Amino acid sequence: MALVLFLVVKLVIRAMGEKAEPALQKLWLDKDPYLRARAFNLLVRIESRTQKYMEQAVNNPDPLMRILSLRFLRTEN
Repeated sequence: MALVLFLVVKLVIRAMGEKAEPALQKLWLDKDPYLRARAFNLLVRIESRTQKYMEQAVNNPDPLMRILSLRFLRTEN
């Protein structure tokens, strides 16, 4: 069920594009690493924002965020 929900959210994010960024950015800046990871996965799917959030994740002091960015690169390329 969670996977289906995530896929639906992904489709909505793609349809909304940059309009979804403000809400997701609040989650990206949250202290909860789970929320930050989910926000990252959605933010990098906004085509005009992929590079911005990839750079932030790669340079993040949190090693989990850096690993997440590398996983995204591996799966998307």
